[in-house]
Amino acid sequence: GTIQSVPGSSLYIGSSAGLENYFNGSLDEVAIWNRSLSATEIANIYNLQKDQYNEHSVTVNFANTIKGWWRFNGNNDLLDNSGNSNTGTNYSSKYSNYGKYSGSRNFSGTDYVDMGDTPSLNITNNITIQAWMMPNKQGTLATSAAGGSSSPYYRTINITGGTPVNNY
Repeated sequence: GTIQSVPGSSLYIGSSAGLENYFNGSLDEVAIWNRSLSATEIANIYNLQKDQYNEHSVTVNFANTIKGWWRFNGNNDLLDNSGNSNTGTNYSSKYSNYGKYSGSRNFSGTDYVDMGDTPSLNITNNITIQAWMMPNKQGTLATSAAGGSSSPYYRTINITGGTPVNNY
């Protein structure tokens, strides 16, 4: 079957629905695709980015599948670099000069970024989420609502002991 998205539900980075399980640490280069990237694509992105900055487009054929890419490279840089205009709204996360490239967002365990509710972020099938992260302790990396408006549930990626855990 198909997972229905919940209209009016945002994608949150750094918390579970902006209410709980806050991420504590730094995030940089968060990207979301509406498909599963191949192992080769993931390895290429990692290998090209581990030492220096390179554009995603060098290694991944987007084919309209990248739905969000937040580089967090400046104090007010919550812009979506995917071309889908999913600019975030900051709820107290701080800019840090220390990140993978030119800075990052620092989450203290009580803040998050709301990426909004747009059609491009209502992903109902396969998904790939990429982020450079430095967790200080367990918390939520990202969450969005699914399941239909009559009985929504949240698709959440939690960080537990430094390891991503999927909760559906």
